[in-house]
Amino acid sequence: MAEEKINKLNTDLQHHLNELADMNKELEAFTYSVSHDLRAPLRSISEFVKILMEDYQGRLDAQENDCLARIKNGSKKMDQRIEALMRLSKISRLEIERT
Repeated sequence: MAEEKINKLNTDLQHHLNELADMNKELEAFTYSVSHDLRAPLRSISEFVKILMEDYQGRLDAQENDCLARIKNGSKKMDQRIEALMRLSKISRLEIERT
């Protein structure tokens, strides 16, 4: 009877491990997809800010330059976070080496 209980627990554990592996795969795919989907509009924002800063150089007041600089810095920080998500997605797909 104890052996049957142990076998049932092992079967349940294996089932949960399989579910967890499937969920991890879905999470990896989601992270990768979201990272790529966020990058396209972020590039547009960055490029438009760059164009504005170049085209209107010397014609903007301090407050307007500050606003553009904040947008530029914010998009740079967001890009770094997206890059970190992509690195995490890649790392989480690697097999763990036990030493």
